[in-house]
Amino acid sequence: MHLIETTSNRDRMTTKVFGPAFTELEIHNAAEMEVWGSSITDDGPDFCLFILKDASGLEIGRKRVSGY
Repeated sequence: MHLIETTSNRDRMTTKVFGPAFTELEIHNAAEMEVWGSSITDDGPDFCLFILKDASGLEIGRKRVSGY
């Protein structure tokens, strides 16, 4: 699995199509979102993992979406 992107763009956190669709309540305290993706060499099905973090770097939300 590879880190694809780190962003503080709140619009990206709420994207419903090909995104995590975090709710406004979930992103209220979010400072950034990491986007992780599986690799063709990883075992199992392909997926993207979206992780919300607060200003101190603590994980406050996580969603996994099938596919790339």
